[in-house]
Amino acid sequence: MIVGIDPGKTGGIVCLDNSGNFMESFIIPKIDGDVNMKAFANIFHHLAEHYSDVHVFVEDVHALYGSSAGATFSFGKICGQIEMGLYTCFLPHTYVQPKAWQKVMFGGIEEIRKPSKINKKGKEIKGRRDTKAMAELAYKKYFPDVDFYFTEKGNKSKNVRDGLVDAILIAEWGRRKINK
Repeated sequence: MIVGIDPGKTGGIVCLDNSGNFMESFIIPKIDGDVNMKAFANIFHHLAEHYSDVHVFVEDVHALYGSSAGATFSFGKICGQIEMGLYTCFLPHTYVQPKAWQKVMFGGIEEIRKPSKINKKGKEIKGRRDTKAMAELAYKKYFPDVDFYFTEKGNKSKNVRDGLVDAILIAEWGRRKINK
């Protein structure tokens, strides 16, 4: 079993078997906007109890430039909670830099950029790569039968759960790394 984790309040956890088949997924559980630690711990216990041979790949993320101190602290807290869950349940794990898994998983995906901006001096600044949009395309390419779209009252939304999308791509990257 290969598990991918995308940290963050909108993060996700996705499990694949060794052949790359989707098994199950979890969104980071919350109560009133904070992580529900009991439910979060239960996810880690579930993984440890139900899968005898499991390896977890976690996106190794850092503070984002321009984020507020509160957002950065909250993000770091979730990362620490994930790490504690992995160690407490004796789940073997590997951290992977976003650029490492994106380089592999975005192969063959057309690059999408955010809109360019004009700075104070009137110079055009090229928009950064839109990794969320590219991840959605990669997810659709590799896992066309897996549905991570929000649903409301039985209607499929056009918005995808980006935490689950990143998590499944991280898991697939890890699966490929292990099976190489």
